[in-house]
Order: sequence, then structure tokens, then C-alpha cells
Amino acid sequence: MNQGEVKDGDTIQPNIKDLGRCETYAQSMSFSPSGRYFSVCGDTDFVVYQYPKFSNAAFGNGSGLVWSSVNSSQNMFAIKGQNNQIKIYKNL
Repeated sequence: MNQGEVKDGDTIQPNIKDLGRCETYAQSMSFSPSGRYFSVCGDTDFVVYQYPKFSNAAFGNGSGLVWSSVNSSQNMFAIKGQNNQIKIYKNL
């Protein structure tokens, strides 16, 4: 299934071997506005994967992740880190 064929709400069934491991106990998951990346957030860390390759694009400490909707082609996101500090990441 090509990325262009997937519609909002569709169930995707990737090859399980392509997913690898996720050491994060997932609390939330969200797709970037461009649809090229998705994030998995746990209590203390996050992982950003590239879709449809399911390769790891970014990871680190943080308790929440939000995607920027201003310019979806830049794939910007922000993380809530320790002491409620906000870190902004650009251009994956």
C-alpha cells in the first residue's frame, strides 16, 4: 500500500519485522501534518519514526510531543522536557 492510498481512519498492516523494537511504553501516538512521520511518547521519553519505512528519525527525553501545523513540509515539533522546558526540533 502506497502512502498516497492511505486515507484517514484506514487500518495499516505493515510487515512486523519492519517495525523493530520500541523501548517506550506508549502513552500517546500522533502523526505529523505531512504524514511522513509519527511519534510515540511515553512517560519520560519519545521516539519519532519515518513513515512508511518505520525507521527511527529522532528520540530523546520528554513527556509530551506536539507537531507544528504552520509549515507541514518542515516537520517541526516541540517536546516538553524536564522542569517543563520546551525544546523545538526542525527539519527531520
